[in-house]
Amino acid sequence: MDTPASIALPSSRGATSVAPAPWPHRLATIVAAATLPLIYMGARVTSTGSGMAVADWPTHEGHWFLPFERWTGPVAIETGHRVAGQIVGLLAVVLAFVFFLKETGMRKWLGLAALALVSVQGVVGGMRVERIDPSLAPVHGCLAQAVFAFLAAVVLASGSGWREAQPVASPHARTLRALAWATAGAAYVQVILGALFRHAIVFSIAPHGVFALVVLALAVVTTVKMRKAHHERAWPRKIGKLLHAALGAQVLLGVVAWQLRFALDGTPIDVKVLLVGLHLVMSALVLGASVSLALAIGRDLVPAGAARVSSERRELVGGAS
Repeated sequence: MDTPASIALPSSRGATSVAPAPWPHRLATIVAAATLPLIYMGARVTSTGSGMAVADWPTHEGHWFLPFERWTGPVAIETGHRVAGQIVGLLAVVLAFVFFLKETGMRKWLGLAALALVSVQGVVGGMRVERIDPSLAPVHGCLAQAVFAFLAAVVLASGSGWREAQPVASPHARTLRALAWATAGAAYVQVILGALFRHAIVFSIAPHGVFALVVLALAVVTTVKMRKAHHERAWPRKIGKLLHAALGAQVLLGVVAWQLRFALDGTPIDVKVLLVGLHLVMSALVLGASVSLALAIGRDLVPAGAARVSSERRELVGGAS
């Protein structure tokens, strides 16, 4: 039953629609999941100062694959990070191939876009080594978070929730979209500020902490308004719950890592590295969830007054394929 706040719009899917191939979505999920350990290992490289432990790129001390007996200390940390990046790169190649063959409309290009981003990320990391340029390290770290957010969006756009969404006309659509994208933007600003602090370009943690509160406030306002205005729209609300869970874990890990950094000098370095790494993984999840929530709200809600969803828009988002 339609409510005054939400009027269902007609679907463009016909009875002859062909069920989509499941592998693009599954593979996108695998690539996105594989990116999280890579982010953790990158954080470990920074925390242990291992970024220049292997001084050549793309080889490893002259080898395309460094012999295992030479995987010790900082060399092992940096080499492990590189190998993980190569694995993600190979998965991205497969992703691009599968999406191009199995997907339709604009979605078939998502895999190639993901491969391009992963490739740029790898090249930036290599340039940091080849040029011995520490200023590229925060760029490399921030780009890693953006790559994960894009992969999370690919997972969303290739999933059943996106394909089966039935958009509704809503007087709250524009406000919710603005709030959701503001949350995603603030989350990325927080990522940038955190990277600048970790690489000693900004010497105060305060801006990063302030933006953590901004992200938290925006996320709460967005999800509360979504629940009040459209409690029946379960799909975006599930993503909102994931965002809140990741935010809570990120803030908790950040506070604990900060306290251990200064308050408890006797804390083993491995514990500190672990906490910082997990904090950055949660940061990636926050960014990915906030971008996914913004996309889901845009997919699910149409500004009031819209009489229909244009065939051009349906083709762009791939709803009829």
